[in-house]
Amino acid sequence: MQTDDLSASVEEACLNAWPALKEIFYDGWLIRLAEGETRRTNSVNVMGAGRYAVADKIAYCEAVYRAHGQPTYFRIRSNDDPALDALLAANAVELPEALLREDVRQTTLRVAKNMRQQGLQPDRAMFDDPAFQKEVRDRAERGLKLSVLLQAVREQAKAEVTDDDIEAELDAQAQQYPEAQHEEFKRWMRGQPERMQELNEQLLEHKCIAYIVAKAKTKKQAKSLADWQSEQDQGQEK
Repeated sequence: MQTDDLSASVEEACLNAWPALKEIFYDGWLIRLAEGETRRTNSVNVMGAGRYAVADKIAYCEAVYRAHGQPTYFRIRSNDDPALDALLAANAVELPEALLREDVRQTTLRVAKNMRQQGLQPDRAMFDDPAFQKEVRDRAERGLKLSVLLQAVREQAKAEVTDDDIEAELDAQAQQYPEAQHEEFKRWMRGQPERMQELNEQLLEHKCIAYIVAKAKTKKQAKSLADWQSEQDQGQEK
């Protein structure tokens, strides 16, 4: 069994082992609610990339848990790439404060817009919450730094996204909808310039990650399932 297949099987087994009282599937993310029983059953499980901006999706999830009086925990699947964390750790990047503030402002505006589109009323108190502001700033800083670093990787790897790459990704994303809606979804995506730009950037990022991983020096490490699961609970809940 391939590593990705094994990892996905373990994730599926863990999700089934701790059933939640309510589950919401939102653009590739599984939102689980269980009235505060455990983090595993009260967490957002990142299952796929989806179509919307990550910062907007995070805010939506936080609004859902806030409405249920719960904190928000994010569980990142074990086969998501740790290469980006390693890239950030190995390369210091200084950002202009003005650039960072503008990105935070734009992200906050998108969050409010996305919440309205989902039928949620943006709460001024949420946007004024220091914890929310720190979350948005931290993620904006990470995203901007990665943009700088991945551009350098892209140039070195000569990475490009082809029409076939885009078509394959649209086909993959369409699978989350009924088969009769696949072509409709793909037409809708092609008519959304911002969504198509995000998709193109995601594909470029994946190619850059593949290049980083191919160049990385790694070694095998034996680990029990119990140790692996403990790391997921302690280190990958954000």
